[in-house]
Amino acid sequence: HRVVDKSDEQYPTISVDYGFLGTPECAATDLPILVVRDRWSKSVWSHPVPSKGVENPQGSRCLLGDLREMGYQRVVLKSDQELVVRTVCASVQGSFSGEVVPNGHERSNGEAEATVKQVHGLVRMLHEALRFRVGAEIPPRHPVLAWLIEHAGTLLTFYKRLSLIHISEPTR
Repeated sequence: HRVVDKSDEQYPTISVDYGFLGTPECAATDLPILVVRDRWSKSVWSHPVPSKGVENPQGSRCLLGDLREMGYQRVVLKSDQELVVRTVCASVQGSFSGEVVPNGHERSNGEAEATVKQVHGLVRMLHEALRFRVGAEIPPRHPVLAWLIEHAGTLLTFYKRLSLIHISEPTR
């Protein structure tokens, strides 16, 4: 794939998608995760949610909290054509104090899908490291997994920003 220059975008693009953290003990659809990525700041948020969609308002509350944390007055909410993701984005538009610029829905959302894969990989690695460290199995619905999911987004944000900082060679 060719790299597309998106530096001339007028508004920050916020990509939103769902993923699932399946384990051998539970079905893949048992542990939904809402993943949010800000293209401008490269920040990532990952939230465990009880279910996809707006039947349970947890996903909408998390996305709204992320938008408020970013502090933008205008954003583009980008998601794929999946109805549950579009519904969550639409429910947040009414509560968001800023303006949501239209044309955020596209046929695919590769940016968010790649972020979902990053979050999954990091959560699985953290889960396995914790399991090894404590020497016991951690049940799929244990509260520490919710923390690991949230922490994975924080780690991706923090270390992505560190990798963007250019440290120059000392002069001799």
